[in-house]
Amino acid sequence: MAQPVEFNFEVKGIKALRAKLDTSLFEAALVEVLNEAGEFARDKAREKAPEYTGALVEGISFEMKYPSVTVQSTAAHSAYVEYGTKGGAPTARRYPPINALRGWARRHGVNPWYLMYKIGRDGTKPQPFMAPAERAVKRKLPSLIRTAAKQIAKQWSKKKAA
Repeated sequence: MAQPVEFNFEVKGIKALRAKLDTSLFEAALVEVLNEAGEFARDKAREKAPEYTGALVEGISFEMKYPSVTVQSTAAHSAYVEYGTKGGAPTARRYPPINALRGWARRHGVNPWYLMYKIGRDGTKPQPFMAPAERAVKRKLPSLIRTAAKQIAKQWSKKKAA
């Protein structure tokens, strides 16, 4: 089975923050930020993923383990779609399994053996879906963190007033 395609992001400096602040002030807000960022990244990856059988889109998920989030695509063909494949000389070609091609070839009226040969010879073009999602979540994180900072400041003010 192929390795999943994944990316991670993590909140750095949590130990130092815990040493300086009461965790009740910030942990709930950071958990919310991480969950929102994970959902956003998962949804962006699903938007960008080519959908044919649905297996690729269904295999995209996120897991939040405070203070980090992992977004991954676990479909067996994820890496081949994300990065594409290289064709090669006859002695170096890597052919996809014929059974994986039969459904697509039948629906498109193409001989599956020809398709297998063509992919082995020419490779496939990359169709990135995880990399654009990673870039999108990196652009979105600052606004999520600002929102969390406002929530933390509001809680800090309430706690000081009490």
